[in-house]
Amino acid sequence: MSFDVGQRLKRLREYYKLTQMQIAERAGIDDKYYGRIERNESTPTVSVIEKICEGLDIPLVQFFMPPSKVLSGDDSGEYHVQKIQAENLKYEIDIHFNRDALLKGCRHCLWYSGYIASAYFDEYELQLTAEGNVRAQIYINYVETANINDRDASYELMKYIKNDQELKAMMVREEYSEDVLRGHGGNIMFVPESNWLSLSLINHLSGELIDVFDLDTEDIYEPFISRGADLMDYIFM
Repeated sequence: MSFDVGQRLKRLREYYKLTQMQIAERAGIDDKYYGRIERNESTPTVSVIEKICEGLDIPLVQFFMPPSKVLSGDDSGEYHVQKIQAENLKYEIDIHFNRDALLKGCRHCLWYSGYIASAYFDEYELQLTAEGNVRAQIYINYVETANINDRDASYELMKYIKNDQELKAMMVREEYSEDVLRGHGGNIMFVPESNWLSLSLINHLSGELIDVFDLDTEDIYEPFISRGADLMDYIFM
């Protein structure tokens, strides 16, 4: 099956909510020429596709990846992993995620426990883990349906909450309060205790642990969303 350049461009443009004129302007090419490319009436060179990718702020390799479910509204963890890996290659940083543990639509660290991902560069490894313990009470229609006190809470949480969107709508960071319960219409998750994300800097040749530091973000992808220089800031700050 041949690669449909025009269709891929159209899907990307619609995903980023751009007009043909806007994307052509970003890429520094004629908008009529861009229109012909999208309609598959002209075949662009790799350098032209690279200009378009730069205008969309995505790496060239991402353009040729298999179509992502993200582009149809599905927050696929595999899409984020591929995108992060491709972007970090520009900085010679090799990213590995614990794919078996990733949950679709779940980026918040509350879903995770233990090892999540690593970034490798030279003789160093930057290892991302979820630390701590989750303590939560879940109420559905004013009835307490779950009382969680566990480091790994994902299995229990998934019985009642399916993704980050539902988590955000239900979660409050405090102990049980009857007033707050009523204010949320009887559907709420009280989380007085949560886990957090931590980075460990390791010399993977010697096994020496050089440093450990906690992160402000609760998004498991955020530390490795490549702005490679930012990733280095975690190490040398």
